[in-house]
Parts: sequence; C-alpha cells; structure tokens
Amino acid sequence: MVPSECATHFVRITLSSMKNLAQIKAAIEQLSQRDRQKLADWVRSSQATNAVPPISNSQPPKGNPSALNRKRLPGFRLKRIPMGWKGTFPGGPRLFGKPVLLIAETQDVPDFSKLPPPLSTLQAALVQEIAQGFAAILKRGKKEVEQIGIEPAEDGGEAPLNIYVWLHFANDDGKSWELVVERADGSNFGYHLAYQRMKFIETWAGD
Repeated sequence: MVPSECATHFVRITLSSMKNLAQIKAAIEQLSQRDRQKLADWVRSSQATNAVPPISNSQPPKGNPSALNRKRLPGFRLKRIPMGWKGTFPGGPRLFGKPVLLIAETQDVPDFSKLPPPLSTLQAALVQEIAQGFAAILKRGKKEVEQIGIEPAEDGGEAPLNIYVWLHFANDDGKSWELVVERADGSNFGYHLAYQRMKFIETWAGD
C-alpha cells in the first residue's frame, strides 16, 4: 500500500489539476523507485475498485435547488433563469421608482435540462448582508448614477430601467457583487457600482 500522505497528494493533484501534467510529473519524481511502483499498483487497484476518494468541494449540494434556496434565503422569491436565479428582495426596495431585483449566477453554462444549482452558502450570506444594508446602498446608487446622468428615451420620455443586485458566477467569493442600473431599451448600456461586501469600490458605465 502506498503511504497515505503520498497517495492523498497524488489523488488531489490528479483530480483537481488533470491538465497540469508538469505538476503531476514533479510529484511522482519526488518518490523513490520503490514508492513509484507502489503508487502505480495502488492507482491500478483504486481504478479497478472505483475507490479513488472524491474531493468534497466537487460534490454538488444534495436536495432540490429551489428548496435549498428557500432554506438559505427565507422570504425571497426566486425563479430560475439560464445562469441561475432571479427574484425579489423582502420589503420590495426600489431605486428611481423601479424594484431592485436579485440576479445570482450559479453556473457558467446554461443547462435547461435541469434546475440550476442553488445559491451557494457564500452567496446566500452575502445577499442577506446586502439586504440589511440597502438604505446606504440605494442612497449611494442614486448619487453615483445621477452624477453620470441618465439619457432620456428616444421619444424624450423617461428611460426604461432594469435595476438589480448582480452576483457573478466567476466571483463567488462571498464579497464581490454589483448594483446594476441597466437601460431596458435594448442598448445593453448600464451603470455598474462594484462592491466588496458593504465597501463601495467604483462605478463604471458601459455595455
């Protein structure tokens, strides 16, 4: 049997870094010839018995995604969208007379054959923190957007807007999010206020 420390190290590298052949090679080269042979025997045995231990972080959460969302975010009403979930905040916060929605991406590729994964525990905790600090967030959002200015619609009327808190799938770190004030006229132009938890970082505008 391979020493457990070597085996664990090899399995974690193999399962989490399959494309990094140099790293795998370097790890193997650190073993003695005898241990290399033991490692090869152990790998063959593990493959034959399907005994390679899984990495816990790679396991999808168990249970119905909608039920898990309700458990992690009680009081929120969420529905599926291609990349995750969209819904309303308790209390119905509004900015520029429009409801502020939640858009949380939980996958990087749409899969319409099943429900998206639920919000992660990090995402859910961040959303709860945002909801508790909405008064200051909306005040800052109004100020930042008005400083840039909202161009009127082509007919001279008020520009239609979609306003939402956006949690991007690639930034599921428990602190990164944006408040987005987006024109709903097909231009894809929006005002983005970037935050790290409750700390305002910057405002940028573009499509």
